[in-house]
Amino acid sequence: MTDHQLTEAVELLKSRDAKKRMTAVDMAAELNTAGSVALLIKAIQDQSWSLREYAIKKTALAGHQAVQPLIRLLRDGVWYTRAAALQALELIGDIVALNAVMGLCKDPNRSVSEAARQAVSVLTGKTEMGALLAQVEKMNSEQRGILISLVSESNANLAESLKAHMAGLPTYAASGVFSSADEPDMAERLQGLRREIKTILRQSGRDGNEDA
Repeated sequence: MTDHQLTEAVELLKSRDAKKRMTAVDMAAELNTAGSVALLIKAIQDQSWSLREYAIKKTALAGHQAVQPLIRLLRDGVWYTRAAALQALELIGDIVALNAVMGLCKDPNRSVSEAARQAVSVLTGKTEMGALLAQVEKMNSEQRGILISLVSESNANLAESLKAHMAGLPTYAASGVFSSADEPDMAERLQGLRREIKTILRQSGRDGNEDA
């Protein structure tokens, strides 16, 4: 995404016109860049239900590069942001999000907890067994028990297969709940995205003052 295109998309997202805001999301979805993902993540946090729903589907098109930013929303977002992030992660279907998603299955907000359970069902049901077991091995005993309970609700055969594999695993966690092989790179990348968006917003503000 060029600086001009990003600036234009940010300005459209700031508009009060619903069509212009959705156009901003469309622009971001068409460009497979870090800056476009940052804008999509911003749209998912919007107070407008219709814009969030629209942005969920568009964010899913970004695939793996949107996973870690979405996981951050699971920890920091208000309830409707958490629910939207869960729906986007479900559509993306990347199993690396499993542990983070599981953490919201008992969220006090019903919409969030239901979205989390649905996402767990989809993630475990569509993932190749080897990749799923690799995530299971990163869990501690409590997390594995929660996973079995959740999977049993929709896929008893898969739950039994997971139980058999877990029987030979150590009881300690191999890594944290939100771990990912590319977490360090993604953290650095996200910091850059935030700086980029803030710079554009500040510049837009200055331009607006000059025009006034």
